[in-house]
Amino acid sequence: MDVFGRIFHHHYFKFWPILDWTWTSKEHTALRIREFGTLQGYKKAKARYYKLVVILDDRTSDICRALAAQDKIYPLNDALDVMDNLMALDTKSNSLDDAREYIKALAPWIKDDQIEYDSEMNP
Repeated sequence: MDVFGRIFHHHYFKFWPILDWTWTSKEHTALRIREFGTLQGYKKAKARYYKLVVILDDRTSDICRALAAQDKIYPLNDALDVMDNLMALDTKSNSLDDAREYIKALAPWIKDDQIEYDSEMNP
């Protein structure tokens, strides 16, 4: 196991009590783990920016379509800061409600009503 793997394994298990273990949250947690690894790979490669690549098919959500349509380049340091702040969360000294609010503030989800549609209802 590499250094990131050991650090992540150590820190990841403290998130278990604050997650609602439905299938959806398990998928979300697995995705976040994968993306943290991707970010670490970009950092190791000394990348400064990244771009979201979305495979568009019949299962792609409107939110992902809207993000793909922006074709935006993001600063890697912003994502690394969010990741570091999430990993630094101390669930032992915070209540579960406080921890949930902290996570929501660091990594908010886009809501459906925030998506703008064109005249053909494309995000």
